[in-house]
Amino acid sequence: EEQDEDASMAEIYNLCRQKMESTHHEIPLQEIEASNNLGWRLFVHRNFIKPLYYLLSNLIIKREIFKYAATLSLGEQSLICDVGCGYDHLAIDVAKKYGAIALLNDPVSKPVILMSRKRMYPKAIFMNENALALKITRKADLLICKNILHHMNNPEDVAELFEKISMLSNALVIIDPEKPETTILGKIWNFYYRRFLLDQGEEFLDFETFKRSVIQHFPNAQISMRKIRTIKGNFMAAFINKI
Repeated sequence: EEQDEDASMAEIYNLCRQKMESTHHEIPLQEIEASNNLGWRLFVHRNFIKPLYYLLSNLIIKREIFKYAATLSLGEQSLICDVGCGYDHLAIDVAKKYGAIALLNDPVSKPVILMSRKRMYPKAIFMNENALALKITRKADLLICKNILHHMNNPEDVAELFEKISMLSNALVIIDPEKPETTILGKIWNFYYRRFLLDQGEEFLDFETFKRSVIQHFPNAQISMRKIRTIKGNFMAAFINKI
């Protein structure tokens, strides 16, 4: 058992050391500047607004991801990766259930630094990379790509993101808000995120476009897609198993 634990820890250190070499992809500076200058807005959001919608939005999505994770063969040697975690420690929550390794990445350094300082999980790795430039030394057994698509600038970037996360994973979950105009709740929350939290993402997809894009880029995978209805509007979800 001690040898297995040593091997697992060695793998964690190896993953930390072997991050991706520099590429042409740049960290989105506008997004970083907005996130780093939220100040009191972030305090209000995390302490007052987020607790109000957690049960009727975040928890609903979290349960869907946990259900999908239960269909996979996850264990202590598995790698759970979130390519755009923000302040969400979802990958750690999933990893804890299976004793797996958790890798949390975000292009904005502040949430990654804050979560790493909390030492929530000894088998957690934190990275600060653009999702398009992310590279790890082995494929994730479950990769989470949540709330990233609407930050892509054009269809070419979406295609590149899908290609990247496909290369990095054996199974993955893609979740993104449906076009806000679809529902009144979506419009309200998008207004809040853009005006109050200075969110920069605006390239939202409708559900039909989302489905076509996923099918096109994962032609040989087992795919389940559906809408997840929450108090923040509809979220589009694709659960993809490539094995």
